[in-house]
Amino acid sequence: MTAENGSSESGTVTLTPILGGTRVHIKLDNQPAGAIQPAHIHVGGCPGVGAVKYPLKDVVFGHSTTIIKGVPPDQIVGWSGGYAVNVHNAKDDMKTYVSCANIR
Repeated sequence: MTAENGSSESGTVTLTPILGGTRVHIKLDNQPAGAIQPAHIHVGGCPGVGAVKYPLKDVVFGHSTTIIKGVPPDQIVGWSGGYAVNVHNAKDDMKTYVSCANIR
C-alpha cells in the first residue's frame, strides 16, 4: 500500500486462499487515531481506479480482514484489466484516497 494525497498511510495488502475464496488483509501504518476508513478492491490501477469490484471491511486501528467467498486469488491476481486495493479517507469523504496498491 502506497500513501496518497499526503496521508503518510502506507502498508501491505495480502491475499490468501481460504476455503474456496480469498482472505484480504490490509495493514496500514500511520492511520489517524480513531479513524474508520472504507476499503475496496477496484477495477483498474492506482491512482486512477475505477468501479468497486469487491467491498472490503473498513480499516480500523490499522487493520482490515475480509473473506471474499467463492472467488479464489487467481481470479483477482493477474486479471487482465487489473485490480487495486484502495483505502478512502472516511465514509463522508470517499473521494479522497489515503492509500492504494495494485494487485499483481
